Amino acid sequence: MIGELIVRNHDPDAAFYLLPFRAFELLIGCILATVANKVVLAPKMVAPISYAGLLLIILSMALIDEAMSFPGVVALIPCLGTALVIWGGENGKTALSRFIGSGPFKFIGNISYSLYLVHWPVLVLWRHLAPGADSAIYIAVSLITCTFLAWLSYQFIEQPFIRRRVRGQLAPALIVGTALPVLAFGGLVIANQGYPSRFNDSAREVMAGKDTIDAFLKGIRKGTCFIDIDNHVSDFDEKSCLGQKPSDPILWGDSTLAHLYHGLAPRAQEYGATLGQLTSSGCPPILDLVVPKRPNCLEFNHLAFQMILSHKPQRVILGGAWVESMLPELDKTILRLKEAGVSVIVLGPPEMFLRPVPTILTERRQKGDRSIFPGNDLNRSVSKDLDSLLAQHFKGGEVRYISTTSVVCGGAEKCIMALGDTPVYLDFVHLTTTGSLYYGQRLAPDLFSETKAFLANHTLLTP
Repeated sequence: MIGELIVRNHDPDAAFYLLPFRAFELLIGCILATVANKVVLAPKMVAPISYAGLLLIILSMALIDEAMSFPGVVALIPCLGTALVIWGGENGKTALSRFIGSGPFKFIGNISYSLYLVHWPVLVLWRHLAPGADSAIYIAVSLITCTFLAWLSYQFIEQPFIRRRVRGQLAPALIVGTALPVLAFGGLVIANQGYPSRFNDSAREVMAGKDTIDAFLKGIRKGTCFIDIDNHVSDFDEKSCLGQKPSDPILWGDSTLAHLYHGLAPRAQEYGATLGQLTSSGCPPILDLVVPKRPNCLEFNHLAFQMILSHKPQRVILGGAWVESMLPELDKTILRLKEAGVSVIVLGPPEMFLRPVPTILTERRQKGDRSIFPGNDLNRSVSKDLDSLLAQHFKGGEVRYISTTSVVCGGAEKCIMALGDTPVYLDFVHLTTTGSLYYGQRLAPDLFSETKAFLANHTLLTP
């Protein structure tokens, strides 16, 4: 567990997915199988042990959320709870053991490993085939499909391997006969770069016209003015990233604000300002906000705030992947900026889609559809509902709120996904460099017109 806690601060994804850093969870099962299984509980302890485990499981479901660092110490709660329930059930009968030992639960337990193997391909394929499907339908169809496929896998793959006859005689042949075709097919797909010939000319134009990830990373100034997950906060280059005059506005936020820098910076110069940039991956501009998957957010946001106090800009532009629950803490951060004499603009959420835009455009053109408007591929809960909620929240206050989609597109449904053959978005939310220039041109008057007025007044007041 100590290794996982250390690695999580540097690479949260590795800490979550890699076996060595989750070994302490598996160790609990090993102890249960080898040690606790040999310790016989007194009859009067069976029920308390079992229900204590159930309580821990319920508590983990109720209390563990995305704001907590997981895995880690909190991962012990559901793991220990499960171990206690199993230990109690092995030593005697209770209402709980009879309930979880009933037919439906035993069925799910039998197919659980197969269910684990098949669920992800099913979820991905279903989203690909029916991207605009209602959530309830998506869940119901996925559950039925996964359960059926898991049962087939259990009956015709898992069980034959378990039986001694098949395990001893046919297992090697089954392994080779299954693995070799899969490896061969994968090798052919890689060698032929995914077989782009399967797409028509129009679809390939979109694929060829897509801005590269390298251009995107250069546009957001990764590693100097944008701190990614593989960077350290100390990598931030204050001299390169911030202007020197009070008229120089500063962008403070996450990648959904950083992607505007490429398009806004040259426009800011037209208004006589140098655009500053304080941005970090997955870090909304909120002081004291803990983001478990981005351990450096807390340090970065405090550094950003101190730099703002030091540079004393006339205006700071806040932007990020907003969530409604963030609003109270966002209000506190804005208040501290106002107390420091800094004017604040809050940018609304970016256009968000249910799938990567290049994928949407490619599929449409493959079908002969050259439409560039979102349609059913728009994530309305973010692009419309959250935007409206934020506009209402800041209405009539001292903070200026700018709806990105309203200013750029005149409404979320009217935002275009491509300029010619070049997608405006790199994925489901981030702008390409082409998209950044497009957005920057349209946002600049709302963001920098007051900067121009400030400069004019400042010039008049200067002797």
